[in-house]
Amino acid sequence: MNIAFFIDHLSSGGAERVVQTLANYFQSQGRQVYVFILEDKPSPYPLQSGVQKIVLKGKRTKDLSSILAKDIHIFSFHAYWNAYTYVLADALSDLGKKVVLTEHNAFFTLYQASPAQAFISKRLETWRKISALTVLSSYDYQIHGSILNNVVYMPNPNPFALDTYVHLEKGKNIIAVARLSPAKAIDKLLRVFALVAQKHADWHLFIVGDGALRADLEKLAQDLGVYSQVTFTGNVHDVEKYYAKASMHVMTSLREGMPMALLEAKKYAMPSVVMHLPCFYDLIENNIDGFVLAQDDIAAMADKIIFLIENPKICSDMGKNAMQSVQQYDLAVIGKRWELLFETICHTPKADLPEVLKNTFQPTKTYPADEILSDFYGQYNALYKTTSSVAQYKRLESFAVFKVLLVVLDCLRNLKNRA
Repeated sequence: MNIAFFIDHLSSGGAERVVQTLANYFQSQGRQVYVFILEDKPSPYPLQSGVQKIVLKGKRTKDLSSILAKDIHIFSFHAYWNAYTYVLADALSDLGKKVVLTEHNAFFTLYQASPAQAFISKRLETWRKISALTVLSSYDYQIHGSILNNVVYMPNPNPFALDTYVHLEKGKNIIAVARLSPAKAIDKLLRVFALVAQKHADWHLFIVGDGALRADLEKLAQDLGVYSQVTFTGNVHDVEKYYAKASMHVMTSLREGMPMALLEAKKYAMPSVVMHLPCFYDLIENNIDGFVLAQDDIAAMADKIIFLIENPKICSDMGKNAMQSVQQYDLAVIGKRWELLFETICHTPKADLPEVLKNTFQPTKTYPADEILSDFYGQYNALYKTTSSVAQYKRLESFAVFKVLLVVLDCLRNLKNRA
């Protein structure tokens, strides 16, 4: 079986890391792997020898010649903001090819940004046409499954292979790994850490990652009086050394699909202290391998971090629990799940495929119906408030905005009927 992965580029990012990890995995299993990209940017994620990286030319056309020239059995798409992805996936599906699309974002992220609104109807049309749509959490499986019959639960693989609790230089360090962008809300994290530093001035925060907000965040750290206790590392090629030194991991993101940083931190035997997002229902067992606090509850998050600092035995035990729980996401496990998906798609008649996918690739956990409905009402109200003023959009876009709301309402209606 020859496999093609598609993504915009392989520069830093969670989806990019997943594609590199899967491409190398399948190549190591004796498959021929192709990685098609739109931009050949510098990448911290090396591909194995034998993986063929191909830069697509004429990316605004439907020219499939460079793709069809290869003997490819299955096409796996991981570029999620680019409308061209859907042009290619559509065209390949029309030719009878086996196509899988992966959504790396949580459901509402797809509809809140104007680039997604601009091609929402194409997204839905393509989802219904392809062989399978993979999603990262039980939350998103239930939502997408309310309007589609080809949804697959497929969590990300952990690229780290650390197997034992040794050679870790745990110190008085906290780590966050994230782009310095609004969605990661590092400003909230700095405010949390400022409260922690008032009681524990000997602790340090590593913020690994870079982005447009770096200067603003460095200034905020200075204004909060914690600049000397915070290191902004920028993008690094050796993030492992920071994980090895840290005693706990923190996240204050506004949205995540399935954060790779959380899986990586667990592998390095540390608990995570995070602000609630639906994906954490699958990833963290509260009070066992981490703490999940309400969004924007700065004081509560600081209190939990202080608790772990002042109770090192509990922190260590929770870290060991985290290392144990993350084994289900090891590459050997998730890689086999991807293999099974590809084999199932290639060898199952199209008419039978939806039922086989449903029976084989459901999540083991079911996200609580009352919580998902409550979240939906809140998210829908926020989305409606944002999109109801047509003056914010050009006339051409207003119809797409209307379609966004119809999609969300359709999901909500179906979810209520199932509850």
